[in-house]
Amino acid sequence: MSSSPAQNGEEFLDLLAEKDEMIQALTARLEETADQLDRLQRMGADRIHNLDSGGTDARALNTRVGALLDLVDDAQPIERLDRIEQNLSDILGLLEQGGSAAPAASRERSSSSRAESRPSDSRSNDKPAARPAERPSAPAAKDDGEDFWEAAKRRLMGITDDDSQEDQGSANASAPSSEPAATASTPTASAGSSSSDSSAQVTPQPAPAIIEPVLEVDPPAPLDEKATIEELQTGVSERDQYIQYLIGRLRQVQQVSFPQDWSVLAEAPAEFQTALEKLRNDLEEQLRKAELSNALERASLGRERAKLFQVKQQLEQQIRQLTKTPTPAEQNEGSRLKSFFGRSKD
Repeated sequence: MSSSPAQNGEEFLDLLAEKDEMIQALTARLEETADQLDRLQRMGADRIHNLDSGGTDARALNTRVGALLDLVDDAQPIERLDRIEQNLSDILGLLEQGGSAAPAASRERSSSSRAESRPSDSRSNDKPAARPAERPSAPAAKDDGEDFWEAAKRRLMGITDDDSQEDQGSANASAPSSEPAATASTPTASAGSSSSDSSAQVTPQPAPAIIEPVLEVDPPAPLDEKATIEELQTGVSERDQYIQYLIGRLRQVQQVSFPQDWSVLAEAPAEFQTALEKLRNDLEEQLRKAELSNALERASLGRERAKLFQVKQQLEQQIRQLTKTPTPAEQNEGSRLKSFFGRSKD
C-alpha cells in the first residue's frame, strides 16, 4: 500500500516532465515560426500575397476595367451630346433671329462701310462740277433681316469681311442717288398707267409704281489724252461714283417687291405668266425638299442622340457592375498557422 503513492508520484513526475518537454518543443517551434513570419513581413510577402490573391481572375478584371475606361475616354459621349445640343440651340437661335433682328457684327460692318464712303463724298463735294452721286437725300435704310441673310450668305460662300466692305460701301453710297431717281420716275409711271387705264377701260385706280432698270444718270464724259492730273483724278472719282450708282441701281431693281394690286400681273403677257407659274412651282418644290431635308436631319440627329445615350447607359452600367464586384475572400489566418505547424485543416 505504501508503494502505490510513491509509484503514483513518480508517474505524475514523469508526466510533468513529458509535458514540460512538449511545452519547450512547442515554444521553440512557435519562436521559430514567429521569426519566419517576422522575416516574411519585412520582405513584404503579405503585400504580394494580397495582390496575387485574386490570381488570373483579378488580372482579367483589372484588364477589363482599364479597357472600359479607355473606351469611355475615347468615346466622350457627354461632350458629344453637349456639342450636338449646343449646335441645335445655335441653329434655332439663328432661325428665330433671322426674320426680326440682325447680328451686331453686320451693323458694325455697315457703319464702318458708311464711314469709309464719307471721304469720297467729301472729295466729290470739293469739285465745282455737279456729279450724279451728289444729290442730297436721306440714306436708304436697310432691313435688319436683309443684313442678317447677307452675312449668312457671305459666311456660307467663304467671303471675308474685307471683301464685302467694298460692296457694302458702294451700296450705301449709291442709295442717296437712287431714291431721287425713284421719286422722279413715279409721276411718269403714274401718268403712263392712267393713260393706259383710260384707253383699256379698266378700273380707274392707278397701278403701283414698279422701278424699271432705266439708267437715269448719264455716264461720265470721256477724258482727253492730254488731260491734267486733276482732271484725271476727277474723272476717276466720277467713274467710281457712277459704278457705285449702277451697283445700287441694280440692287434696288433686284430687291423690288411685287405690287399689291395683283390685277396688274393678271394683265401681263402669257409668257410672263407662264414664267411666273414656273418660278412658283420651283420655289414650292425647293421648299418641300428643304423641309424634307430638315426632317431627315432631325431624325438622324435624334437617332444618333439615342445611340449615344444608350452607349452611355451601357458604359455606366458596366462600370457600376465592375466596381461592385466582390473582392477575393481572404484566407483564414488560423488555417495558415495550422499549415505552418504541419497540421491538417479542420
